[in-house]
Amino acid sequence: MTPVNKQVRLAARPSGLPTASDWAITSEPVPAPGPGRFVVAVSHVSVDPAMRGWMNAARSYVAPVELALRAAPSGRCAAALTSSSSSSTR
Repeated sequence: MTPVNKQVRLAARPSGLPTASDWAITSEPVPAPGPGRFVVAVSHVSVDPAMRGWMNAARSYVAPVELALRAAPSGRCAAALTSSSSSSTR
């Protein structure tokens, strides 16, 4: 079975509480790692209340999340290494 990269991207800046239409959910095959790169499978994602403020286009201590691009909000996750082309990540 081919691994799938599922992403939840910000599609619109919410006004009030976020709704389903504020998000774009995408899926694509996970590519093989290029030279010196690796692939991980994420099992847990940290969601911080401050992330709600990052959805706005207002000035903050971090840049706002870009809309529907590959840019992702800053956060932490737990993941397992699934493949690597780097000798330092095996």
